[in-house]
Amino acid sequence: MTDETGMAPRILLVDDGDLDDIRITLRELGFAVARFEEGQSGSASVLISSARYALSSTPIGARRPGFHIVVTERMSSGLRRELDRVRPDFILEQPVDPIVLRLLVEHALYSGPERRRAARVPLRASVRYRVGLVFRSATLIEISETGCRLEAKGSFERGQRLTLVLRPELTGAGELALEARVAGAASDTARRSKRGESSLAFLPQDAATRSRLRNLVASAAVE
Repeated sequence: MTDETGMAPRILLVDDGDLDDIRITLRELGFAVARFEEGQSGSASVLISSARYALSSTPIGARRPGFHIVVTERMSSGLRRELDRVRPDFILEQPVDPIVLRLLVEHALYSGPERRRAARVPLRASVRYRVGLVFRSATLIEISETGCRLEAKGSFERGQRLTLVLRPELTGAGELALEARVAGAASDTARRSKRGESSLAFLPQDAATRSRLRNLVASAAVE
């Protein structure tokens, strides 16, 4: 299996052509990417699929690599529950912010087969987040070293930047501030009177912050 340049791809795209914008963006960012076809052999480091293929019974599951990103046109609570059974490493809602996509793919390629670095750990805890100068409360549902899922009242915009603040009782030490971008949000959040889920992708961190986050995820995974 090779990409259009004849090189072995590190990223495999599985879709019906509805992720062409993702393929174009990845190539513009300099990544080798190929589209999956039945009967192909070989493997790739990162699998990016549409929600339909992630939930289908196609043979891609048997060759799933260490990092799986699902891209969906529109997220709903029902689709979120279905995808949770598949357990992808990250879910993005279109249109995908190129910066978020680059950060996720670079992390996945750097991590290689060490899946635990991006493993999602279920965790329900009270947190705060800041947009501009305003702090608001939210509930942390899930966390990994690459991002997290939040339940919050109101709505986020994809690509929006915010600061997530983890409380001392969660970190076991002082507060931990994590810069992040919104990667996707459930459609429920369109109504400000409801609470909905959003996916965040963490931005690059300094060594001390990475170490604290890694320890937090590791501790939560064994509880």
